Amino acid sequence: MHHAYTNMVGLGDSSTWRLPYLNHYVYMFLAPFLPRIATPLVAVAHWLPMFSWDNKPRRIHVMSQRALNLAQVPVLDWAFGHSIISCHVEQHLFPRLSDNMCLKVKPMVSQFLHEKQLPYEDSYLARFWLFLRRYKEFMVQAPPITELGGLQ
Repeated sequence: MHHAYTNMVGLGDSSTWRLPYLNHYVYMFLAPFLPRIATPLVAVAHWLPMFSWDNKPRRIHVMSQRALNLAQVPVLDWAFGHSIISCHVEQHLFPRLSDNMCLKVKPMVSQFLHEKQLPYEDSYLARFWLFLRRYKEFMVQAPPITELGGLQ
């Protein structure tokens, strides 16, 4: 399963990338350059499942609440692709779809989630400020990944 609990505090792979000793500005503006170097090392160090099958929320709730789409910002879409920014929910629901196909299914996913009264999209700035305000909760106080899945 592709990023089963992405961005769910206490349940997912986001806690792998916690750097509690960094201040939130360093984390937001300098640390993004680190993953290209650190990814292979972290992956090997934490070679275990990202979630427990015994205690998992419904996938549609996870995708709509934690992998929100960001309102389209042409520069971000160009730099990172639609799947990461404006079609993030679709990319997690249908991980094998191309960027173009994500854009084609986006209206149907949006309509479905709105009918179910589930969150779907937010602005980049709203998410950015939320992360800065709740940095300690999201990155410092989150349990280590080994507590979530256990060592296998």
